Amino acid sequence: QRIFLLGHNGCGKTTLLRLILGLEEADQGKVQLGHNVKLGYFSQNQLETLDAELSVFDTLHNVRPDMTHTEIRSLLGRFLFTGEQVFNPVSVLSGGEKSKLALTKLMLSGPNTLLLDEPTNHMDIPAKEVLEEAFREFQGTFLCISHDRFFIQQLATDIWEIVDGRLLQYPSGYDYYLSQRDTIRETYRIRAASKGTPKPSPVESPSTKPRQSTRDNSRSRKEVEKQIKQLEKTIMSLEAELAMLYGRLNHPEIQQDYLALQEFGKQVEAKELALTQSNQAWESLIESLNLSFYQE
Repeated sequence: QRIFLLGHNGCGKTTLLRLILGLEEADQGKVQLGHNVKLGYFSQNQLETLDAELSVFDTLHNVRPDMTHTEIRSLLGRFLFTGEQVFNPVSVLSGGEKSKLALTKLMLSGPNTLLLDEPTNHMDIPAKEVLEEAFREFQGTFLCISHDRFFIQQLATDIWEIVDGRLLQYPSGYDYYLSQRDTIRETYRIRAASKGTPKPSPVESPSTKPRQSTRDNSRSRKEVEKQIKQLEKTIMSLEAELAMLYGRLNHPEIQQDYLALQEFGKQVEAKELALTQSNQAWESLIESLNLSFYQE
């Protein structure tokens, strides 16, 4: 299973991972791991675990000294560390490169269950594609917190969502989640109400004002959903344009023409910035949509 854990900021996603790891103590209940489970954890401060003085090569060699130099260099090549780059110290790597190295190190240590907290932060599109391929080949299970819509869409076999401290499960991919979340949330609401879960008391007595407010909220929600769909089209278009630019950027004629290379670099940088801004806007709208649900 490749499970993605969703929910608004502060709902407890990271806390859940830390409870599973035993880094936090549960207020009630217990955490019981399956037989022969070997956990691996990638946290948002995982980069701090890398030794800045070690080279990229030695970082992996220290984890698996049984691997030959050729095997390690081949593995690093898959994660886009090529040529003399493998002998660069960790201290000179970018944030995205450090994330790749930390994830490679983690997977090389032999876990069969990965707990991942925002693994694609700081990564560009080629790095994400490499990571996506690596996770597809991973034979174990992972539970991943992510706001990267495309990454989730490409990999998720299951979606879990935290709503009001409870876990809603969607036994399929991201598209199924988008199409069914309102139905499943409403089912949760009905079940919660039938069990006597108290609802907030209205500020005003029943009148036309609450009904008008409900209609306003409904219109507002539809507007946000429309903006989300428009942004998703924009993001898909930008991702396609960037893929085309990356393909042309690697063409020998472009590589040999400094001015053309410089111009392509500017185009790539502009598209990457637009993609980042579009993803951030998408996340913000999703967040507002989720919060409106929690506050209803």
